[in-house]
Amino acid sequence: FDEELALTRYYLERIAALAAAHNARLLIVAIPTRSLVYPERPAHFPTKVEQDMWHRQVELLTALAETTPEVDLLDLTPILQVAAEDAPLYARVDAHLSETGYQLTARIIHGWLVRGGYVRGGDVDFARRHSPPADRCPESG
Repeated sequence: FDEELALTRYYLERIAALAAAHNARLLIVAIPTRSLVYPERPAHFPTKVEQDMWHRQVELLTALAETTPEVDLLDLTPILQVAAEDAPLYARVDAHLSETGYQLTARIIHGWLVRGGYVRGGDVDFARRHSPPADRCPESG
């Protein structure tokens, strides 16, 4: 796993350098696994190895954001853990975010962008579908 982390860091540093060359910043959004948000009902039973991998990934991203001026990290773990008490944020049948989870994630990222001055504030309809549902292929009608 160390090799994968080193490769991840390498590519993220290259992406950050490209962003900086274009006077832009890189925002990395860490979306936790379902088992970190709902430890009592994971999509599958996470192993200690999987949990350790997540924590090492977040440590890598945190270190990168702290040492690279053009990189920001938005770790959604604590926000989703609190929000999970009020709404189902992950699908019941797998480990992906539910529609509610995606909408909340979009609102959080949008808020971060507004607070940073990257976009103007205002109402955004995060529930509006911009593309066909993932379970339907656009070509199939």
